[in-house]
Amino acid sequence: MEYTFKRAEYADSTVLFDGCQEQPLDLDVSLPDYCPDIQRILKCQVVPCISTHSINGDHLETEGVARVRVLYLDSREDTVRCCEIESGFSSSIPLRETAVSAAARVGARVEYINCRATSPRRLDIHGAFSVCALVLDQRTQQICTHAEGDGLEQRRESCQVSSLSGLGEQQFTVSEMLEINNSKPPVENILRSRAYCVVKDCRPVSGKLLTKGNIHIEVLYSSGLDDTSLESMEFEIPFSQMIDCAGAGEDCCCNLRMEVTDLSLQVRNDSAGEAMRLEAEVRLSAFSCAYRDETVHYITDAYSTEFESELDFHQMQISCLDELIHESTVQKTALDMGSENISKILDIWSEISSIAGEIQNSQVVFSGKMNLCLLALDANGTPFYLEKMLDVSLNRPFAGEQDGRRVACWMQVGAVGYRITGNTGLEVSAEITVEGTISHTLLQKAICGMHGDETRRKNENGAVLSLYYAGENESVWEIARSHGVSVRSICDENGLSSAEERLSEGQMLLLATP
Repeated sequence: MEYTFKRAEYADSTVLFDGCQEQPLDLDVSLPDYCPDIQRILKCQVVPCISTHSINGDHLETEGVARVRVLYLDSREDTVRCCEIESGFSSSIPLRETAVSAAARVGARVEYINCRATSPRRLDIHGAFSVCALVLDQRTQQICTHAEGDGLEQRRESCQVSSLSGLGEQQFTVSEMLEINNSKPPVENILRSRAYCVVKDCRPVSGKLLTKGNIHIEVLYSSGLDDTSLESMEFEIPFSQMIDCAGAGEDCCCNLRMEVTDLSLQVRNDSAGEAMRLEAEVRLSAFSCAYRDETVHYITDAYSTEFESELDFHQMQISCLDELIHESTVQKTALDMGSENISKILDIWSEISSIAGEIQNSQVVFSGKMNLCLLALDANGTPFYLEKMLDVSLNRPFAGEQDGRRVACWMQVGAVGYRITGNTGLEVSAEITVEGTISHTLLQKAICGMHGDETRRKNENGAVLSLYYAGENESVWEIARSHGVSVRSICDENGLSSAEERLSEGQMLLLATP
């Protein structure tokens, strides 16, 4: 005998790729004619920028450019110079299977970089960076929610989850003409630039996310009026953008990760012919997941009161969001610079940051590293460069279930401030933002089918009524199942509540066979 099962579709994601692919960087370059000779290298910085990425079948294709900036001193040893080299790259990352409705979050990180001057005009650069990606594909699984058939008894359960309802990615560009402050000298050469994004608002509306935020840009430049002095500027560009996220609705909560993947700055003259403008083009990549609170119903057990039957089971796997992470703090650190006597800070920034999270003793514990980069003048007015790896820590309470919870998070370092204390002391404050998710996976054995054997009828020659002595804490369902009777008949014959799962005490039960 066949039974009819009603099914519901549940949307979830499967990971097609989560990792990094290393890209070598080997350059042998000569300085451009406009660059002075190299006396001493201060810093070699690699900034890999992802220009485009796309999913083609079972591969993730990326293209970009690696910008190498070499800060060095010329023969006078009192002036910081900059030489910038660009090297294009592409990568093809194989996925676990062919994508159907996938979205990718793509970024890059520097693994290592070595730079040496083989002559005053020539640089030998060797290093590597990695293209890192998370590729998710939205899939649906069918769950048996209800069954129908003569003499069918079924046991159903339900759970509250925040399930994936939308997945999307989008790349877009924000352009702006930036004005140099009138109190500053004109721009001769850009030595360092960085952009990062702060999302202020994110609202789901009919398959899209309405986002608003600010792009922060830091610039360090030299002026043609005085080669020995460096100037720094900070800019803020507001933006609003509609991000595609199919399946998102007003009843969803959204996890949005928006990152700057490329920054281009071109020096432009103002109406007076002075280099007092910067034409900025910022490339951003948005990766979004939308979650909706749902009640999932499923059948965990069933049997027939009339025929012997066989059940088909499957492992139901549901990814559940517990909460979104958004934490901000100001990390303060006191440093002793040792033998380095600082007379002036030329520039300070964070270049590498990493964070990991876990739940311990009802606390979400975040710990990571931040690489502090410092360009300064010593007591003699000679520029020098220094790096310090700093610890980052942040804790907050967690009130939910702890077992099996996963913390996925990322960190962004915003503005970095400082205060010189004495000759060798430095107090640093950095704006830290940690975002991500706390989630778990529900694993449940559930029924996906049932088949009754009409040739094997239950209780064909058995008694109509029988007595059964039930022990304390026995399950009414298990008693009914083992004797091939309905749960309702046991409850009706013995005055039990139909919601009563287990018997509070041992008692004699009257079982009515259909």
